[in-house]
Amino acid sequence: MDEGRGPFRCIADQEGKGGAHSRRIFELVGKPGYGAQPILATPRAQTSSVKAKSRIPELRPLNVAEMAETAHLRGWPTFAGLEILTREGLLWGGNVYDHASKAPEPAWIIVDETRRNAEARRIDREEWTFADGHRAKSNALVAGGRGWPIGASQIGSRPIVLLAEGGPDLLAAALVRWWEDMDPEHVALACMTGAGNAIDPEALPFFAGKHIRIAIHAEESGKGREAALKWKDQLYGAGASLVDGFDFNGITLPTGKPCKDLADYASLLDGEKADPAKVFEGFPFAQAT
Repeated sequence: MDEGRGPFRCIADQEGKGGAHSRRIFELVGKPGYGAQPILATPRAQTSSVKAKSRIPELRPLNVAEMAETAHLRGWPTFAGLEILTREGLLWGGNVYDHASKAPEPAWIIVDETRRNAEARRIDREEWTFADGHRAKSNALVAGGRGWPIGASQIGSRPIVLLAEGGPDLLAAALVRWWEDMDPEHVALACMTGAGNAIDPEALPFFAGKHIRIAIHAEESGKGREAALKWKDQLYGAGASLVDGFDFNGITLPTGKPCKDLADYASLLDGEKADPAKVFEGFPFAQAT
C-alpha cells in the first residue's frame, strides 16, 4: 500500500468485513430527512463557455415504481441509492427518443447542475437504437461532454470523493455510501461516463485537496485500470491530497463470474450476510450516526 503516487491501494481482500445490515426496500434509507419528499431543483444551463449540442429532455423526478424496477433489474437489495441521488440532484427521469421504437422511451438520466454531461439508460434496461442502426446501453445526451465528471461541481467542501465510472456505478455508489453508513456531508460522489475520456480540465479544481477513491472497473481488457491511472495522474496534478482505488479483484458473484464494478458489487449486499468487502475501508472520517 502506497499513500503517495504509487500503486493503488487494494482493499477488497482485507479483513474486517463488518456486521450484517437489516435493510428493507420500502423504508428507503431510514434516516431523518431521507424518506421525505425529495427537494429538487432543475439543473441549470451549462456554466462553461463551451457550446455543446445537448439532447437533454425535460427532466422530472423518478417515481417510486421506476426506482424499484431499476434496483430490481440490477439485483440490488433496495432503491435507497436512487432516492439519495434524486435528492442530491444527480438523478432524474425523462423520455428519450429511440430509433427502433420510433418513440420516446422512459429513462433514468444522470446529470448535474452544469448540464455539461448527461447519460441516459432505459428504465427497462433494454439497449438504445440510434439513427445509424448501432445499439448501446448508454445514451450520451451532450455532444463532447463525456470528459466532464458528473457531480464534480457539487463536491463543495466535502473532503472525500468516490469517483465512479458509468451511470450504473454512480447509482450503486450512492447505495454503498448509505449501506456503509458514510456521512454524505463528508463523502461526495462523482462519475466519469467513459473509460476512454480524460477528466475535463475545467473540472479538476473541484478535486483539489480531496481524498479521492476510484472504483476501478475490472474488465479483462484492463481498460478500467488504465483509465484509473490516467485520472490519478490528472487528480494529483490538480492538487488532490490522496488518490487511491477500490479493486474488485477477488470478489465473485453467485454465478461464479468475477465482480467487475460497483453495480455488480451492490448486488452482493445482503442484510443477512456480511459484506464481501468495504468500499470505504480506511477513511479517517467518522461514520454517520
